[in-house]
Amino acid sequence: MVFLLQALFGRGPLRSFQSGDYTLFWLSSVAAIISHMMLLLFRGWVALELTDSPEIVAAAATAGELPSLILSLPGGVLADRFSRKWILIVTEIVTILALLGFVVLLAIDQMEVWSLFVLSAIAGIAFAVAIPSRMAVVPNLVSRDNMANGIALSSIMFSGGMLVGSFIGGRIFDEFGGATAFGTAAVMSIASIVFLLFVNTRQDVREGNKTLMTVWTDTVEGAAFVWRYKVILGLMTVAGVAIIFGSPYQTQLVVFARDVLNQGATVAGDLGAAAGAGSMTGSIVLATFSSPRAIRNLIVFGGIGFAFALIAFSFSEILTLSLLFAYIAGFGFQSCLVATTARAQFLISDSMRGRLSAIRTTTWGASPVGFTMIGWLAENYGAPTATAIMGAITLGLVIVSLLIFRSLRSTAAPDRLYGDEKETGDEDMASYSRGVT
Repeated sequence: MVFLLQALFGRGPLRSFQSGDYTLFWLSSVAAIISHMMLLLFRGWVALELTDSPEIVAAAATAGELPSLILSLPGGVLADRFSRKWILIVTEIVTILALLGFVVLLAIDQMEVWSLFVLSAIAGIAFAVAIPSRMAVVPNLVSRDNMANGIALSSIMFSGGMLVGSFIGGRIFDEFGGATAFGTAAVMSIASIVFLLFVNTRQDVREGNKTLMTVWTDTVEGAAFVWRYKVILGLMTVAGVAIIFGSPYQTQLVVFARDVLNQGATVAGDLGAAAGAGSMTGSIVLATFSSPRAIRNLIVFGGIGFAFALIAFSFSEILTLSLLFAYIAGFGFQSCLVATTARAQFLISDSMRGRLSAIRTTTWGASPVGFTMIGWLAENYGAPTATAIMGAITLGLVIVSLLIFRSLRSTAAPDRLYGDEKETGDEDMASYSRGVT
């Protein structure tokens, strides 16, 4: 399979597949993300069946994402100090154990809300620790010239995983039940580990005392780094707005499928798959057009387009239109996120990549703010009204962020990588971005 991908796609917009290690890592990540997206869909449907409450559906998502708020920054420090490959393997094993917990409880008909929350939190802990390592590995597997391409293709593993996991997962759940569905997700996680075992991540593990104090120091250093460089802060802000206030609509897809479209888990999966297809398209666009100007345009128009698509989706009661708007929302969301990631990773040194990835993941940890908002709104006013309000909030905050951080509308690049000052002694490097919005 690796050689087939290299032979067929190792050129043009898919040129990063020329690297065998990158190809293996990509396949591993696709399997892991398929498993994760299946988990999100199954968890939401089980919560809805157990409680018939959109608010509890959102609360279950909160239980899975909250660990990212607490553990992502330490996870980024671990990614910079320890083997990212083995961090991914260990966390995937933890995910498998959580999925098997779902299998057993559903098989014996003993699933309750508290156990749903606990297992979601365990899987969330594994995801929070793993994702900084997964994001930070990519730049080491491709050349600097192909970095934006490699990051864009890596984003396809997320969008592709969402598409495949949601599309297949909904059908497995409707046809075979919850226990089989969660068992299938566990099999995908096992496949992820198998691929990963053969990857050489080419990581330079940092030396030094690996104590709690140095971990805390590195965590603080990572946060200060983002604050210091306003272009990085701006990129994180726009992405954070899309994640915190825009992405929570995904928790309500099961509610839209059942209560608005009068369908089952299959259609809920199809809505997620449509968003995944849009996300994949956005990733391919960035992989094809990765110039600074193209990246800038995807950040601006992707963020604004995502918000408009959410509002349109909220008003649709026709399946075809709902699928179309979910596709457009996925395209805008992924375009914005991948473009901000590509630009940020291009600007920084390898010694900071794990921590920067962790800060991005921490914004996912803050998404329970949005989950709580949309859950309460959906419970009291219905999922369509809740989604429209969240879309409007996203639109307003994206526009404000673009106005405040003028550097987001620039295509300028620094002479050296951010984070290299300690090695070069050049404290004035790329001064245009410091203290300048």
